[in-house]
Amino acid sequence: MIHLNLFTNLIKFDWFFRAALVIAILVPLPALSDLSFLDLKGVDALVNHLGASPISAYTTLQTQLENRRFLGNYGSPSALFGCMNGASKIHEQLVTKNDCPQDAMSEWLQRLFPSPDGSNFVANQIYSDPISHLTPECVGRVLQRLHEVRDEDWLVDSVMEELESQLAEILFQEVNPEGYRSKKLDRLRKELRAEEKKGKRSDGSRIVTIQSQLQSQLQSNLTEMTESTRSPVDLLELLRAVSPTGSEDSGSLESSWSELVEVSGSRSTSPVSHGSGSKNRGFGKERDFQELAKILVSALRESRRAVYPEIDPAYPKYLPEHALMAFFLKKANDKKDLIRLFNGMPRLIQDPAFLADPERQARFVAQKWSHSDYHPEKLLHEPEAAVEAFTRDPEFLVFSMMEERLNRQLPPRVNLGMSHHSSLEGTAYPDCGETSLRNFFNYVLYDPVQRRFDPLFFKKFESADPAVRFLPQLIRFYEENSNPASSSHQSVRDEWSQSVASAQPGVKYTKPLKGPFQCEMDEGVDNMLAVLDRLLHHRAPGDPGPLEKLTTRAEKLDQLCRSLSREGKMIQWGQYGAASESTSRSEVNSKNLNQKILFRINGKPSFVWIFSAGHFQMEPVSEVSGAWRDQVALELMERPEVAPVIPPFWFVTQKNLDRLSSRWISNAQIFGSIVYSIPLQSTIGKVAGFRQIVTAGKHRARAMKPLAERLKARVERLNDIHFLGKIHAALAEGGYPYHDASVGLLGHPDVKYERVSPDEVEKRFGPVAAQKMRRTWRRQGSDLAIGEPLVDQSGKELSFHFESAFRACLNLNPIEKRDEIEEKLRARDSKLSAFRKLSYSSAKEMESTLQAIHEQMPISGCYLMSREEWKIIESDLDAGGVVGEPRYVPQILPRLQGRWFWTSSEFPRDSSHAFSFSGITGEVSDETRHHDGAVRCACASPT
Repeated sequence: MIHLNLFTNLIKFDWFFRAALVIAILVPLPALSDLSFLDLKGVDALVNHLGASPISAYTTLQTQLENRRFLGNYGSPSALFGCMNGASKIHEQLVTKNDCPQDAMSEWLQRLFPSPDGSNFVANQIYSDPISHLTPECVGRVLQRLHEVRDEDWLVDSVMEELESQLAEILFQEVNPEGYRSKKLDRLRKELRAEEKKGKRSDGSRIVTIQSQLQSQLQSNLTEMTESTRSPVDLLELLRAVSPTGSEDSGSLESSWSELVEVSGSRSTSPVSHGSGSKNRGFGKERDFQELAKILVSALRESRRAVYPEIDPAYPKYLPEHALMAFFLKKANDKKDLIRLFNGMPRLIQDPAFLADPERQARFVAQKWSHSDYHPEKLLHEPEAAVEAFTRDPEFLVFSMMEERLNRQLPPRVNLGMSHHSSLEGTAYPDCGETSLRNFFNYVLYDPVQRRFDPLFFKKFESADPAVRFLPQLIRFYEENSNPASSSHQSVRDEWSQSVASAQPGVKYTKPLKGPFQCEMDEGVDNMLAVLDRLLHHRAPGDPGPLEKLTTRAEKLDQLCRSLSREGKMIQWGQYGAASESTSRSEVNSKNLNQKILFRINGKPSFVWIFSAGHFQMEPVSEVSGAWRDQVALELMERPEVAPVIPPFWFVTQKNLDRLSSRWISNAQIFGSIVYSIPLQSTIGKVAGFRQIVTAGKHRARAMKPLAERLKARVERLNDIHFLGKIHAALAEGGYPYHDASVGLLGHPDVKYERVSPDEVEKRFGPVAAQKMRRTWRRQGSDLAIGEPLVDQSGKELSFHFESAFRACLNLNPIEKRDEIEEKLRARDSKLSAFRKLSYSSAKEMESTLQAIHEQMPISGCYLMSREEWKIIESDLDAGGVVGEPRYVPQILPRLQGRWFWTSSEFPRDSSHAFSFSGITGEVSDETRHHDGAVRCACASPT
């Protein structure tokens, strides 16, 4: 029983509790350090709920969470969802990048992982944000409360309101215990005063209950304070220091202290550090936690029910919980923090006795995976046994996958980005050439033992080959930037562009158009070899280098590899996929573009340097082939489970992607997780991701639209026309944009194409046209509806010679109109052919004359488009650039790329030819009539 004078003193000295807050604020946050996958041994056997499983959370973290955060449903600021509004600087960065949440799940992920730079995926470290102070115990308590909710209750508003209130209380109590206790005391006092004011009308039993709650809360406060200080003497000194002058004499304080110690029973003299057991104090107000609880509950509801009523939920069931657990895993200091987590969720532990057994806990902490436990050959040759082992022991799956991913011979690849250069007056350029060049030197200079770039290798190269004399700026760059962890920093990227890669004599650059100091390397193997010649053989401008003196590309590559080989690291090259060395040398010597050159280190394939039109790319080859992943994935796909026990997300490879997504395309949650598990930060990953999104069909693709938008925006910023063409072609084939929307064309902001609904096509041109033209587009302002390539009844694309293609489009018309339409079409083309033979002062004059004939002789019905109508599309699909060098982006018209289509126009100067549109180059040219081509029809009904 608390003595009355102590009770009075505690009420009088309520400010004492606030003093503890001042001290707690001075305690630093624990260091951020991801929990190693080697520590995740013995975890799965302890936890009895999938949503609270650290293993499942680690899987999500390693396979998809980063993509969901950076490429998920984000965009312009929305009034419905916060965008880190409390962190002014970060808020501004996110708004600038259109990185604001568009749904509750995205807001929840952003609060856990703000990552405003859009590339470094880190847990919240904002000191002023209460979420950054979540303790392991708090995470555990939240997870335990979430899994008390029944599946049928997620749609019940009253249950959700209660859940929000309870989660807010848990967060408040754990993150700001002082504020929580003070708030609770204030409420009890107000309640007691309200009852006392009622006088005779008051409920005596209610007053006794409130007094009892007050006493209990005060006793809890006292116990908490004594447990969190260095010693009773220290707390007494604090009490004296904060006591108002004259409020208590020394004897009264001593008396109060004696009673406090007697009540608490505390004699602690050992400090409790902030990062290893004590609770945070004083972070956040009650409304902060109410807001946080509201975001979490909204995110949970999005993962438990469909965002769009006609499809499955857009998010995996336990994504909010796994994201929270991933936050814990990224902030955990060591394996002991897992025990703190388990203490917060005792009802989710298989054997609660574990939490009271120090010896079992010590054995658990000591359990770790060893690198020697990894046996890839066994996994490769025994896939059935591997599936069984992974099913029994998910920790072994996580360990094996993480071991398989380790490439100990190469540093992390620097991804493509934008570099700033002094000659561009503040603007930036896409640095695919410069970045691939840097990755090449990174791979050559990397020391896997020291795990850094070693500038001393420069001296070894020069000693071994007298002709080698490296550019001084190159040596200085690696002396100042030897840590691979900083390779992707923007300042390092800009320094490489400015001081090393640009303005080398004899090298072709594309920017700026004029001026001596240029940047952005031009395409091709030859140009890259010219750069390498300058960096390896520093000399006066105009002096030919060793590579320049050699005749063939193969000889230059031979010399390059000899110059950059050393004892213990031999570098060789070859044409990727070539059957023999002679074929390899012949292929490389034959062309400057469309080359894939494979480099081997000590005989093992290590990386591929890709040289395509307008683009450079470097792709590392993993130390392991990934073959056992492929084998296990095949075995997994043969199992009958609809929802597999083993997450298929780990097994996403280029080889398995199509199979995996097809196997689980009917399950929106698994399919979405597979797509988000693709390495979407890489070029190949983006293409693969788009292919999956758009081939999933409208039913699935709608839920993936935010990802499609995000990827498209990133690609457009890179200004990579070749890749943009693939992306937009994939989007068009997938029916994007959806809901009959319009799309503006790159390089032509005034030109828009819009979808034409099947109902409109059927109404104007009949059911046959609607059925065979399928998804249909038209240029805004035009009356010409253009369909997809014609297919047969089985869906196979038709391919005809000229006359059959001509006839196939006419057959879309009702029988009674076909002859009339054919007569008008042949008459118009005859006149066009006559005028095409005439001489004109300019191409513009010719096109204007031919266009006038189209206006004078309109066609009402379905037919093959003329040369001039395809020429309009040719112009629209040129994204702009150097005059005479079209930058073809097939942004509209599904399945336009990779094939050519007949026009209705005959070639006037050769009766065996007719005009066609090339879906490869985007150009209208002539083709022999007897070749087979695709057929794309159009229908018009002039007003």
